[in-house]
Amino acid sequence: MQWLNAQGQPLDAQQWERGELLMQILLSQRWLLLVNATPQTTEMRLPEGDWQVVAPFTQEDSRAVLPAWHQAARSLCVLVRK
Repeated sequence: MQWLNAQGQPLDAQQWERGELLMQILLSQRWLLLVNATPQTTEMRLPEGDWQVVAPFTQEDSRAVLPAWHQAARSLCVLVRK
């Protein structure tokens, strides 16, 4: 399990201590949980790979082919690496 910030970098000690409101949790190098606890939509830089959004989070275009994802305010999203 890897805990990443919105830029896709490992969380550092300062981010842990202040209680980061934006994070990514990478599980088994295949599953990615995106967490945005802020009141605004935020761009999150994804780890390398071909990511697809998992239901029930699926939207019209659920494939994340760009290196970034716009995560809605106060939301959680789950992606899987294809």
